[in-house]
Amino acid sequence: MQRLLHKDEQQFAELLRTLTGTFQLYDERKPELHDSLLALLDLAGATFKEHGRSERESFCASLRAEFTTALRGINPTTLEKSAVRRHEMQSSTAFRIMQALESQLRADLLEVTDTLHRAEDLIGQILLASIQKGLISDADIRDTVTQDAIETLWRSIASDADIALGEKRVLLIVSRFDVYLLIDTLLSGLRA
Repeated sequence: MQRLLHKDEQQFAELLRTLTGTFQLYDERKPELHDSLLALLDLAGATFKEHGRSERESFCASLRAEFTTALRGINPTTLEKSAVRRHEMQSSTAFRIMQALESQLRADLLEVTDTLHRAEDLIGQILLASIQKGLISDADIRDTVTQDAIETLWRSIASDADIALGEKRVLLIVSRFDVYLLIDTLLSGLRA
């Protein structure tokens, strides 16, 4: 079963917004940084688990363990007990972990966004070909505003032999519900 990429995009964007808030706590040297970072790592790990990405879930668990080690006063790099500058070591570890998590989340968000853009381009080509063939009229563009109407329009143009291959190609990239959301976006642009 394909994932709803629009939901994934929203989740990754929300995780990045939360991470930005955690970076602000770091910048302001707030004591809530530790709890915020641990909660963020738990949330990111749960999100990756929900997505079936065990390697990313493991990455978050590893980052959490590294930070927990630093909070216990042990340098996670050398594994030696820190007698002096403990707070500095914890802060630098938190910063390094936030950078690693930010890099991963940004890469995942870009991957999802790129996939949606590829699908949007294909759907745009399909809609354009359908308009050229007379499968979609101006009235269809104007009146297709509900999910049922979008589904009906998609099924009707996909029944055309020339369009069917393009439809299958799109469905290999994104889920059917992502297709409906992208069609709505494209048709809204045509209505404007």
